[in-house]
Amino acid sequence: MSEQNKAFTFLEKYLMGPMGKVASFRFVRAVMAAGMASIPFTIVGSMFLVLNVLPQTLTFLQGFFDNTFFRISDLYMLANKATMGILALYFNLVIGYEYTKIYAEEEGINVNPLNGALLSMFAFFMTIPELVAGNGKMSLIQKMNDTTHIIFGWEMGDSGVSRLGSSGIFTAIIVSVIAVQLYRLCAVLKSKFINF
Repeated sequence: MSEQNKAFTFLEKYLMGPMGKVASFRFVRAVMAAGMASIPFTIVGSMFLVLNVLPQTLTFLQGFFDNTFFRISDLYMLANKATMGILALYFNLVIGYEYTKIYAEEEGINVNPLNGALLSMFAFFMTIPELVAGNGKMSLIQKMNDTTHIIFGWEMGDSGVSRLGSSGIFTAIIVSVIAVQLYRLCAVLKSKFINF
């Protein structure tokens, strides 16, 4: 019993305490809110994926699925592609909204959470096209072959624009935080100049 108490004391002192402090940061709370908000979104999309791979697990269903569900799989898999294919955009919007809302409530700044979300989305869309620097200028990438489809910098994948999916979540988080901070800065400066 004392071993369990020692382990718990160790975890509380060196892990749970510092993690509790990290979890109280505004940025972390906004990311946690986006993660929580995306759960139903991803569950709905995943249900259709499970339906599509069910015959791989239960092989006796293969013939039935070949003659029924797989005939319309392109149709119902749109639900999977529409959810997983825009997961980064969803994260970006929710973080922008929640982060702005936290600042509005806790600091009393006159910022609108919807504006924070839309500014975050604008900033995210600016980071999606792929650029290359060369010969003293920036150019959008153009690359078309059997495996890569990049048109005017926009890379297309199985689910649509590739950076809107899960591969763009990190970028979506970073640009939403930057966009909200710039929005907050402008709101603070505006209030100081108006009161001046």
